[in-house]
Parts: sequence; C-alpha cells; structure tokens
Amino acid sequence: MLAKAIVPCAGCNRGQRGCDRYSSPSLRGGADGLDLIRPLAEGAPGLLKSGGKLLIEAADAHASVALELVAEQRLMTEAKILKDFEGRNRVIVARRV
Repeated sequence: MLAKAIVPCAGCNRGQRGCDRYSSPSLRGGADGLDLIRPLAEGAPGLLKSGGKLLIEAADAHASVALELVAEQRLMTEAKILKDFEGRNRVIVARRV
C-alpha cells in the first residue's frame, strides 16, 4: 500500500508546499492530516500477508503520530520513519508479522 503525501486541509488552504502537485482529494487528510492514514494503518494487518510491507507517505509534521498509529496495530512490527528524497521524515514503513 502506498499513499501520497497527506497534509491537513488547513495546510493546503495556506498553500503548503506540495499541495499544487496533486489533486486535493489525494491530499486532504482532515483537520489533523490523519483521516486517510488511520484506515491504512488499521487495515494493514488484515490486507498484508506475513512479511508484507506497509509504506505511507505523510506530512513531515505528522509522521511521528502516523508512526504511532501503525506501531500500535497488532501484527505490525519494525515500524519506523524514513526520510524522503528531500530529506524530510515522511515515510512510515512497517512489516506484518
């Protein structure tokens, strides 16, 4: 699974960098920027086979919270944040047990 960078709706309204690259539905993550990440994190254990990897790109300001959402899921392990090509902490990676 892979999601495009998801930012809070307010970020797009303020012209946050990157908001002009994608259509708004792919970016708008609700008030806290996590509306699209929550179902990915919660659904990953049931969708991935053992050893399967989950990768989610999130706004760097929300990466630590997104990491917590993934890490608290039963059957998900090795959850960590990786840097994107711009050096920002944005990519949440985890493996299903």
